Amino acid sequence: MKGIHISSGSSFLHGWKPKVILVLFSVMLSLIAAEIILNYTVFAYQKLITPNSADKNLYYEILANRKNYWETNEGKKYLVRSNNVGMRGPDIKIPKPKGLKRIVLVGDSMIFGAGLEEKDTISSKLQDGMNAVLGPGRVEVVNGGVCGYNALQESNFILEKVLPLDPDLVIWVYYINDLEELDYQPEIVETCKVDYSTWEWLDSKFRRYSKLYRLIFHESNTSFNIREKLDPAKLPQRCYRASVQRVVNGLHALHIKLVLAFLPYFSWPGRDSFRSPDLSIPVKTEAKRYNLPYLDFRNAFMGRRASELYISRQDKHCNETSTTLIADQIERFLLDGRYLTNQ
Repeated sequence: MKGIHISSGSSFLHGWKPKVILVLFSVMLSLIAAEIILNYTVFAYQKLITPNSADKNLYYEILANRKNYWETNEGKKYLVRSNNVGMRGPDIKIPKPKGLKRIVLVGDSMIFGAGLEEKDTISSKLQDGMNAVLGPGRVEVVNGGVCGYNALQESNFILEKVLPLDPDLVIWVYYINDLEELDYQPEIVETCKVDYSTWEWLDSKFRRYSKLYRLIFHESNTSFNIREKLDPAKLPQRCYRASVQRVVNGLHALHIKLVLAFLPYFSWPGRDSFRSPDLSIPVKTEAKRYNLPYLDFRNAFMGRRASELYISRQDKHCNETSTTLIADQIERFLLDGRYLTNQ
């Protein structure tokens, strides 16, 4: 047609190819830069937690002998220190001193004490309370909480990092999101004898090695189907069962006592009055299966408003009121049941 010029195929190709290559190269560099930044900032827990543990069963873990200031959502800074064995709190003597009763609390950020000073964590308050009753220095309570751990990581943590501490008692505290991500970790899925699809296998690899992939496809999706998680026929609870079984077997061989505990779901939508739904099904089921002592923290919270129990509306972690209530209930439970005696 008159007035229209058609470029030759050769010149057209020479025109768009370099641009496409340049765009792809720029995108690749941007993704690599984002991966590096996320790896050492968002997922590094402010230089206290290593984003890539050498232990494939833990995925990440607290670095030993570190100290740093963390910040709450409201901008309040608080000191967090790790000890000689890579747990929050003061150093732990190994071997255990003669006559000392050592308790280890295991769980996620609720036990770790995210948003709280060390003195306000459950472990610190429980230790103070027990020693006030039994005598100074008689009981040591170790903070075995790690932010973000699920049931699989917690079970591996108990077997690999808690057992060498020679504890007299392990209290494993379950929170509803401990069932999350179990179905994306090949080790526990293999334990549960569940077939993995090709997509699930690829997804698990990307989740493990790419922080950017996790942030885009998983961390941003905070909702999960609670009913499905609590269905005994579904993979998460079957994997939780396998995790508990491994811990029971490991502790039984060393004659270490285990208590399973349930921490209610603070952020249940639309409920300010604290009336948590019964999300304790997995932990109660396993406690009954293995005839283990069971501790339900809902008893400490009944009659209180949920807004009294967490740090803020934006931060649904335990506040000082919650940790005091929990520590007091554990103390009564231990003293009434004589769990620190040799009987």
